[in-house]
Amino acid sequence: MDINGLWALVASYEYVGIGESDLATFLISHGYDARPNQSWVEVGLPDRTVYLTPNGGAKGLADMWMHPPEENRTPLRVVAPDAIRKDVVLQESHDSGLYGDLSRVAVFPVKPLGMCFEGAEQLFKLYNQSGYHPVYLYDTQDEDSQGHIWVAIQDEKQNDSWKAVDSYFGVMSGDEYYYRADYSFPDFKYLDMVTPKWRVG
Repeated sequence: MDINGLWALVASYEYVGIGESDLATFLISHGYDARPNQSWVEVGLPDRTVYLTPNGGAKGLADMWMHPPEENRTPLRVVAPDAIRKDVVLQESHDSGLYGDLSRVAVFPVKPLGMCFEGAEQLFKLYNQSGYHPVYLYDTQDEDSQGHIWVAIQDEKQNDSWKAVDSYFGVMSGDEYYYRADYSFPDFKYLDMVTPKWRVG
């Protein structure tokens, strides 16, 4: 159990909501001598003690310190207050030109049916690189389902209207389901704020 192995483990996972107690439990389950202490976790290695502080939305689970961090640290803002919108209703754009332009950016289906998370991420990147302004829309569905996620593209001619795009079915017209969602957010990492779970980095 050396410092490089510890760093590799911490850097390989993402969970924006992890706290000191959960972080210590995670490290213990991987064989480390870890214990929460105030706002950090002490990890005993054969040649030294290191200190980990949960890092919220930053890459990895925690930041590593060679000395105990300041006790009165400024709280880390994980997400801006307006980054996640709840109970979203969008007005559908009826611009046929936008429909055609969006349909040409990707070849559908982008991913097989059932892989909407990967597909939505890929669509977001494609549309973003093409100069559009996409957002994610997420429907939680029920507790036995992972939910469904897709993207919406803002109509630049009419800023209050959008075109929804599903990674399997393509650009959606006339289907109200795709213009209402439990949540909307501009970055895929915010999905963890809605449905926290371990994610491999």
